Amino acid sequence: MKFCSPLIDRDLKTWLESLSTLKDHHAFCQHAYRTRKSEQMRDLKERSGTASASSLGSMKHQFANLRHCIGRLADHIRAPMQLIGDSRALERIFDNFEVKPTPFIVSVNRPVLKRSLSLNGIVRRMLKEDDKGLEPLQQALNSLDAKLKIFEEVQKRYECKTFVPRVHAEIQVLEHFYDQSLEFAYDDRYIACSKPACYCCRLYFRNHPGRPVEPGTHGKIWLNWGPPRSVCDTKTPAGKHQEAIMNKMLDVIRGDVRRDIENRHPKKEWHADSHTGITESVDIDGCQTDDDISYDGFSSSEEGEYFL
Repeated sequence: MKFCSPLIDRDLKTWLESLSTLKDHHAFCQHAYRTRKSEQMRDLKERSGTASASSLGSMKHQFANLRHCIGRLADHIRAPMQLIGDSRALERIFDNFEVKPTPFIVSVNRPVLKRSLSLNGIVRRMLKEDDKGLEPLQQALNSLDAKLKIFEEVQKRYECKTFVPRVHAEIQVLEHFYDQSLEFAYDDRYIACSKPACYCCRLYFRNHPGRPVEPGTHGKIWLNWGPPRSVCDTKTPAGKHQEAIMNKMLDVIRGDVRRDIENRHPKKEWHADSHTGITESVDIDGCQTDDDISYDGFSSSEEGEYFL
């Protein structure tokens, strides 16, 4: 690495090299937790600046990704302690509970690349036959393709042998509750997940008849996202249920894609698909903050992160 400030850079380099000496995974997480708000971590944040999606592989992106990874390791220590602390305010939930896996939901099959596939054909399928914006949209998309090689990337995705559509975890839980007519505790229709929802999962929740709480989202699009396979048989109740959700989702997706093509949107600011987990210390109405949690022996205060 090349650093700008000799004094701070030497400290940062020494600190980063010290991480490689930690062979034990638990010790690594402990160290990440204890140093999550250190001068070195603040230095990494300053160096990452605004890492754009187009800066992948740049030094800014490397610094941003390194800080994020250290934050995620620290979260392995912080999250269990936070859960223990929160459990004292939610004892009624922990008095009688049982952890069970939900049945696995199979996704649709991977799509087959048609020889007739073209960018103009994709746009034609998106719009109605009498849409006057068809030709201008095709021209705009072809203009973007000349710069970004969009169609080439589409073909590569179809041909990728490891490309397998999957039903994301939060949708598996949602459909299990809906299919079995299960009740949410205290009618709180919230499904927790370790990461913010992706673009498609957010739309799925928004348009689901079970009226779940719409989750927070990182806005990224995972190309292996897939709906339950039951959508393929629209003659069954399950198929009709899935078809209704997908049609509503597609209306929004078409509108978002159309705006991006028309506006020639550049790639947006890069961000991880999970939270880094390093928060500012803010005391809100006496609630416990991140700094109130001590890893070493539990202190007395413990009682009280492609876009559209």
